Amino acid sequence: MSNEKRTFGVILTRFALSFYFIVTGLCLLGVGGSEAAKEISTALSYVRLGDAANIVRIILAVIILLCGAILFIRFFCKRGAFDWILLTITLLVWIFSATIIAFSTFPSSLQGSLYWLLRLSQNLLVIAGLLVIHF
Repeated sequence: MSNEKRTFGVILTRFALSFYFIVTGLCLLGVGGSEAAKEISTALSYVRLGDAANIVRIILAVIILLCGAILFIRFFCKRGAFDWILLTITLLVWIFSATIIAFSTFPSSLQGSLYWLLRLSQNLLVIAGLLVIHF
């Protein structure tokens, strides 16, 4: 038996994050549109990677998709070393992109400030969820 946390909150968080990551990864690959995918693409353009931004975007999409799939698969089997590495990479990538997004899209109006706070809090919820599941 695994010694993972299995409270209802952790299970619900894992379920929500797995679908959020799967949808965000698909949107980064161009299968739809989401705010998170747009923000990650904006963050990559802010870093000024040029043509390499598309390659980095695809790599991030694959990492996020894999993390979502691993979180979903972990409902049914034990946690492994690959899971830990992938969750750590996803956590670091999300912290990095949330930081770039927060500083690159700082608002100038009250309405923009509220939207900025909403997106910042959503990114912090994803980071907190990963920390709860990961550690």
